Amino acid sequence: MAEDEGRDIPDKYLIEIGRVTTRWAVLESILDLSLMKLCGKDITDPRSLIIFNHMAFPMKLDILGALVSELIANHPGLSEFSSVLNLLKQAQEKRNFISHSKWGLDEQNRVEISRVTARGKLKTMIMPISAEEIKTSADLIREASHRLFYLVKNAETTNKPPQTGQ
Repeated sequence: MAEDEGRDIPDKYLIEIGRVTTRWAVLESILDLSLMKLCGKDITDPRSLIIFNHMAFPMKLDILGALVSELIANHPGLSEFSSVLNLLKQAQEKRNFISHSKWGLDEQNRVEISRVTARGKLKTMIMPISAEEIKTSADLIREASHRLFYLVKNAETTNKPPQTGQ
């Protein structure tokens, strides 16, 4: 193994990657709790955790969309859903970009990432990345968490009761 192989990237990058990872975990928890609330489930009931714990993020977004579609007539607080969904998808894209890239240093000791995709055609990409870019991704993930939390919270407080006589 060459002397420079396996060198760690600088700590400031590792901190920001950790920030992305921890904020993503919070976002996933908020999404799970949001699904439970919108389904009318008790968040302390273990059955709620069983249902959502092993679902992939895209499936959870599909379920969230279906629930909002069903509930929005009586919960106008959900009207901002499309902008929140867009933010959630952006957060997922940023998280996946950070989490699934290969990290290393170039010849000048600058941090770079590489990505390989093979969907129909092999594509490779190598590019430099700054710690600030990673922090921006972490901030986007945090914003998505906040927006989702308040979307569901506001949905509860803006409930219009069903009309009588129907």
